[in-house]
Amino acid sequence: MIGVDIYHYTTDMPTLIPFIRKVQQDYHGVIQNVVADSGYASEKNYDFLERNRSQIYIPYQSYYQEKTRKFRQDIGKRQNMAYDSERDVYRCANNRELVYSGTDYDKRDAEYTVKKKVYRCTDCHDCPLRRQCMPYSKREDTNKTVSYSENFERQKQRVYSNLTSEHGIRLRMNRKIQTEGFFGIMKEDYHFRRFLLRGTEKVRVEVLLLAFAFNFRRLYNKQRAGLNGTFIEYEVKEAA
Repeated sequence: MIGVDIYHYTTDMPTLIPFIRKVQQDYHGVIQNVVADSGYASEKNYDFLERNRSQIYIPYQSYYQEKTRKFRQDIGKRQNMAYDSERDVYRCANNRELVYSGTDYDKRDAEYTVKKKVYRCTDCHDCPLRRQCMPYSKREDTNKTVSYSENFERQKQRVYSNLTSEHGIRLRMNRKIQTEGFFGIMKEDYHFRRFLLRGTEKVRVEVLLLAFAFNFRRLYNKQRAGLNGTFIEYEVKEAA
C-alpha cells in the first residue's frame, strides 16, 4: 500500500482524481496503470487519466450488463438499434426512425460538462412494441428518446480493449485479491470496524496507522517466506 486518504464524498467516483494527484505528488511520477472497480468510472475520470498518460482498467457501469442476454435482447437500448451513419439516424425494432434532435450539455459537475447527442423518434403512437421499448413511460404521447456522448463511447472502446487484454485480466484479478483482502484483514484480523476518533485529520491518522501496520505485517510475512522482490503471477482463467 503506497497511498491512503479519506474524503467526505458519498460515492467513490469523485475521489479518484484527487487521490491520483496526491499519489503522484508524493512519488513524483505518473501512475502507469490505474485499476479500480466500476464505481470510479465516469467520462470526467477517463479524460483525466488519458491526459495523465495512464492506462485505464476501470470497467464502465454497463460493462458487465452488456454481456448479458437480457441487455442484448432489450429493444429499448440504443446499442441494440440499427444505426445509419450516412443519415445519422437510429432505427428501432419496429423500423421507425430516431432522428438527431440536438445536443444536451450535462453540467451537473461544475468542473466538467458532458456533451450528449440526442435522438428522438418522430412518432411512437400506436407502436405495438411500446411497452417493451419504454416500460417505465406512463404517458402515451411520449416518443422514444436516446442519447449518448461520443467522447465517452470512444473512451469505452479503449477501456474495453484494455480490460479484455491478458494484461488487463491479470491486473483486475490482482486488484480483487489485494484490495478486497486489505479490508478483510482490517475487519476480521485487526477487528477494526469503526473509527475511534472524530474529525477529518484524526481519522486520517487512524487510517495511516492501520496502513503502516498492514504494510509491516505484509513485509514481515514476505521476508519469512523468502518472497521479497518477487511478484505473483496468476494464470488467466477469467473469460474476457
